[in-house]
Parts: sequence; structure tokens; C-alpha cells
Amino acid sequence: PECVLDIREKLEKLLKKDVSSEITLETYHKFVERDDEKTKIHYKLSQLFWDGQWHLEVFKKNKEFFHELVGSDLDIQAKPHLRIARPNKPQDNIGFHRDTDYGASAYELSCLVSLTNLNKFEAIQLIPASHSLTDIKVTAIKNKDSEKGSINHQLGVPYFLKTLADDNLKAKLIPIPMKIGEILCFSLAIMHGQETNKGSDTRWSFDARIKNSFIKSGSRKDYYINFDNSPAT
Repeated sequence: PECVLDIREKLEKLLKKDVSSEITLETYHKFVERDDEKTKIHYKLSQLFWDGQWHLEVFKKNKEFFHELVGSDLDIQAKPHLRIARPNKPQDNIGFHRDTDYGASAYELSCLVSLTNLNKFEAIQLIPASHSLTDIKVTAIKNKDSEKGSINHQLGVPYFLKTLADDNLKAKLIPIPMKIGEILCFSLAIMHGQETNKGSDTRWSFDARIKNSFIKSGSRKDYYINFDNSPAT
């Protein structure tokens, strides 16, 4: 997990330089309250993350683990999503959803890496075995805060929201508490997400999709980069 701690240190160092010498990832919400300021900082940090490909170090140092999940022919999301969810700010989240409703494949995996300790009030929630449910009621609305190609869209906010609308299913959601450096991997067909961070600290994480190179994805061609190949390939 040392490579995850390195990412956390880089982010915190940048925040101390640009925002306040007293800021931490956990106390981010106490220093950045305005949404426009949050978006500006979020985008700047994400661009540095993408340009430096910081996430690849996590995969390099733990290559055997990811090979066990999808095989030796491994593709990784080129621009993972850095997530910042302040307490009691529903606008910082996109609700409960399945990525397959947005055209993704059930054979792609989301790898969520926690950059802060997350208790049950701050953690991502999911519905176990929801990948096998065929008839889930969702609400589909155009997101006025995220136009296609906009900064918010690049930060992982869909321009067309498809969120869980079944209250009976919502009751089956369970939080997954995590510690810094832990990783949660799940199929893109699993219902997951967060509506509001109900904890006292800002939630920081990043999620990168992975897949076997031979699995067809509904994503654009430059969405993935090839990370590793088997000897046979």
C-alpha cells in the first residue's frame, strides 16, 4: 500500500500549497465550501493525476493480484476518476447506479482505492449480487450540471443520470468501510455509489477500471491503455 500513501502525500502537498498550510484531505470541506472553487481544484488535481499516471504505480506494485482478477492480458483505464465527496453535499456524488446502464460491460471491473479512512457513514455502498438482477427500476434524467465534454463530465459526472429508483432495493445497500490503501473491486454490473457523505470527513478515493484485453468494451478507443500481455499474446 505504500504507493497509495505516496499519492495521498502528493495530493495533500498540493492542497497545502494552493489552499492552506493547515488543510488535510479529511478537512478539505472546512477550507473549500463553494462548489465552483471545489470544481476548479478538483480538475487541477485530476489533470496532474492523469498527466503523471499516478495510478499505474499501484498496478505495477500489485501486478500479480490484478492478474488473478482478469488474466495476464491487462488493460487499465487511462484517466481514472479522482473522487472528492464533502460531508452533507449531495452534489458531490452521482447516486446509486450500475455502470452497465451507461453501456459498460459486466466483464469490466471497477477498482476503487481509498485515500482516506472511511467509516460506514462515509463509505461507498453496494448491493451484493445485484449483477444478477435483470429488472431494476432506474430514473433517467439529463444532468444540467454536466454537459457532454464539460469539466464535470471529465471528472466522472454523467451528463445523463441513471440512478436507482427502487426504495426496496435501496434498503439492501450495505456500506463498505475502508482504510487508506485498501481496494474494493467489483463488476460494473453491481449497483453501487453514494447519495450523500453522511460522515464528518471528506471522502477521497480514485477508481480505475480494468479488464482483460480481449473483452470488448462499450467505451471509446482511448479509454483504456494496455498495461500487460501474456507470453502467448
